[in-house]
Amino acid sequence: MSEQSSIVTQTGKLIVGVTGNIATGKSAIMRLAQERGALIIDADKIVHHLMDTDPNMQAAIAVAFGADVRLPNGRINRKTLGKLVFDDPAALHDLEQMVHPSVRIAIAQQMQETDKNVIFIEAIKLIEGPIAAMCHQIWVTRCQKQRQLERLIICRGMTPEMATHRIEAQSPQEEKVAQADVVIDTDGYMHDTETLFNLHWNRLPAPADAPPIELHVPLDSGLEQFVQASPAKAADTKPAAPPERKESPMGLSRPIPKSLKRRLGKTIAKSAPAEETAVPTADTTPKPPPAKAKPAPKTTASSGDTAEIRRARPSDIPSVMLLIHKATNG
Repeated sequence: MSEQSSIVTQTGKLIVGVTGNIATGKSAIMRLAQERGALIIDADKIVHHLMDTDPNMQAAIAVAFGADVRLPNGRINRKTLGKLVFDDPAALHDLEQMVHPSVRIAIAQQMQETDKNVIFIEAIKLIEGPIAAMCHQIWVTRCQKQRQLERLIICRGMTPEMATHRIEAQSPQEEKVAQADVVIDTDGYMHDTETLFNLHWNRLPAPADAPPIELHVPLDSGLEQFVQASPAKAADTKPAAPPERKESPMGLSRPIPKSLKRRLGKTIAKSAPAEETAVPTADTTPKPPPAKAKPAPKTTASSGDTAEIRRARPSDIPSVMLLIHKATNG
C-alpha cells in the first residue's frame, strides 16, 4: 500500500547528495562544503535526534525490537539496537522503513526553510533509499580498504577485528561508485582531497539553473515538529442556543388574559368598557393573533334599566337570577 504524501516543489536551490562506505571521507567533504557556504544536512544525526526526542518513534522501535532497546528516560539505546540489526538484514530493513519517512520530512523542512542556495546531504544509505531522488548530483567518496582500517582503528578506537567486520558488512564500494555523478578519492593527504573538492565545486551548475525537485513528504509519520503548516482551526459547529424568552413584569411569558385580570382586581366597575387593550410585554417573539371573541347575545331590559352588553361571567349569575326573578314576578 503506497503511503500518502504531500508534494512540495523545490526551485532555485542546488542539492548534492554525499555518500560512501564507512571511513571513506564523507565528513571531510561535508566540512569543506560548509566552509564554502553550503547548508549541510546529516541524515544520521536526524535519525539520532528522532530516537532521542520523538515518543512515537521510540514506541515503534521498542515494539519492534523489544523493550531492552529503550532507556529509562525513553530514549533509544542505539548501541543495543545496533547489535540487533547490524548482522540481520531483515531487521535493518524494518528499522529503515520506520525512520526513512520521518527523515525525509526533516530534510524537506530544512531545505524549505534555509536561505542558502547550495545544500549538501550526507547519508550512508542515500542511493539505496528515497533521498537520492531529492538530489541533483550524487557524490561518492572512496578509498582503499587499508585506509579505512587505519581511520577506524586510530580515529574511532576500534580493534582490527571490529574494524574489519564493519567494513566487510557493507556493500562493495563499487556499487555506489557506479551510480555516482562525482567520485572523490580520499587515499591521499587532506590537501589532496580539498583540491579534488574544489575542482568539482567549481563545476557545479548555478542554483538558479537547477531543475525543480518534487519533495514527497509523507502525511502519516506523526512527527508534529516537522509539519510545515498547522491545520486550520475547525469551525465551531455547536448549534447556537435558542434566544432567551423574556417574561412580562408579572413573571409570565405571554399577556395576562383579560378575564383573569378582572378576577384579580378588587372591584369591577359596571361601566367597564367591553374591550381592553392588552398590556405590552418585553417578549418580542411573534405570537398568533388572539381569537376574536364571539359577540354576546343582546338582552332587552325594561325602560327604566340600563343594559350592559358583554359576555356573561360566573360572577354575573346572582344578577341574572335577580333579573329573571323580577321579570317573572317571582
